[in-house]
Amino acid sequence: KISIMENNKKMEVFGNLTKYDMVVAIDEKVLPGSLVFDSLNPFPGYYHETPTNVKPIYLYLVLDKQYPLEEVLRATQNIEKEYKWNFDAGKGYMRIGSEFLNVIRVRHLPE
Repeated sequence: KISIMENNKKMEVFGNLTKYDMVVAIDEKVLPGSLVFDSLNPFPGYYHETPTNVKPIYLYLVLDKQYPLEEVLRATQNIEKEYKWNFDAGKGYMRIGSEFLNVIRVRHLPE
């Protein structure tokens, strides 16, 4: 007899990395007054030199302040539950010139 705990093989791991991306601000399908960036070429040299897919791989949603990781995780879970979406979101920081921005990096958003 196998217990439910033994069947649960999911493990969440948190890490940290520094990445340099070229980003561009987008203004389509975003709330007025918000700031959202699209990563133009998140994996240079890994994919084809000429992108054929215009769908963003990563979106960066700029926040008004820094939020604790737990709040970001809970908000992501609540959005997934409410809208029945499955996507990835992670807390991050972005520096553009001397400007330091708190962001949420989003991947795999439904269309």
